[in-house]
Amino acid sequence: MNNKFDELTRSLAQSVTRRGAFKKFAAGLVAAVATSIGIGEMSAQGVGEKRGYCIVVLGFTGVCIDPTTCERFQSADCKGRVHERAIQKVCGFLDVDTKKLCG
Repeated sequence: MNNKFDELTRSLAQSVTRRGAFKKFAAGLVAAVATSIGIGEMSAQGVGEKRGYCIVVLGFTGVCIDPTTCERFQSADCKGRVHERAIQKVCGFLDVDTKKLCG
């Protein structure tokens, strides 16, 4: 038992590089954002069906982004006004309107 405890304490005491810590932090942050914008709702869509949110750049651009894969594609759904309170960042830097689903 002491041997396993010693192994655990040694592994916890090892240094972590800034890059490694940042990667783990970024992965956790991406997971938190993905959860908050409701990727679980989109996973209920049909297999192979592209779904996502409209990218907001000077109003809607006609471009949709799938936050699970960060793939962008054209969509006629992305026209109209922006819901100011629904803008969030996905895929690290893109503003999307989470109230404007597209496909």
